[in-house]
Amino acid sequence: MDLFNNTHRKIEKICNEGNTLADKGKFIIAREKFLSALDMIPSPKYNQSESVWIYTAIGDVSYLAGNYEDAYIHLNEAIKCQDGLGNPFILLRLGECFYEMGDIIAPPIKQCVFPQRISCVLC
Repeated sequence: MDLFNNTHRKIEKICNEGNTLADKGKFIIAREKFLSALDMIPSPKYNQSESVWIYTAIGDVSYLAGNYEDAYIHLNEAIKCQDGLGNPFILLRLGECFYEMGDIIAPPIKQCVFPQRISCVLC
C-alpha cells in the first residue's frame, strides 16, 4: 500500500464498485469507476503499485465491452507500472487485443510502450 491509507481505502472502494459492475456485465459504467479511481492516484502514476491493477481493470472491461483499441492502450499503460511487465494476464489480454483488432502479430509500433529504464527488444 504505497498511497496514504485513507486514499488507498477510497481507491479500493471505488474499484470494488467497478468490479461489481463488471461482474454484472456493466462494462462501460465499470470503466468509469476505474477511471475515477485512477484519477485519485498522484503522478507519476507508474510509481504507485495500485496503478497496475487499475490500468489492467480498465483494459479488461474495455476488452469485454468490445473496445479493443482502448483495452490495448490501457494494458500498455499497465505494463509500464511496477510489476506490470511480467504479468501474464496483461500479456494474455494484449495478445487477445491484437487478435481481435485483426493483427495477430502486433499492430505497428509508433512509439515504444516501455519506459526508458527497461530495455526493449522492439526498439
